[in-house]
Amino acid sequence: MSELTMWMNREIIKLKQDMDRLFARMYRDFAGERIMGEFLEDSPSVSLSESKDTLVVRIQLPGIDPENIDVVVAEDSLEISSAITEQYSRNDRQVEKSHSFSHRMKLPCRIKTDEVQASHLDGGLEIVMPKLKPHPARHLKIAKK
Repeated sequence: MSELTMWMNREIIKLKQDMDRLFARMYRDFAGERIMGEFLEDSPSVSLSESKDTLVVRIQLPGIDPENIDVVVAEDSLEISSAITEQYSRNDRQVEKSHSFSHRMKLPCRIKTDEVQASHLDGGLEIVMPKLKPHPARHLKIAKK
């Protein structure tokens, strides 16, 4: 059942990314640069893989300093977000442009939140999450009162 859940999560993530890109392109094509400022950014690419003991999430965030990335992990969910503001000159005036994104995902199993590790390399963020071992089922004796 775990493999089916992982497959469904991957397909849902892929569908969300495809829909985000579709709407971004439609908005860019129909609204034009006047309304949007510069361009609407595509959603970052996210992948989730699973081994016997760990879940690994990889997300591409080119050009974003790791200090501007916020990762919140719970036993069964993960949220990655970033918000940056850049200033530059355009036609002899100062322009300020903000970029932000937020990605939330429900994890297919519970994880050990105190052992999660994140690393940043070549514009990508990798989050390694050890799985929490499920407690075995146990039989209870019913006490008579």
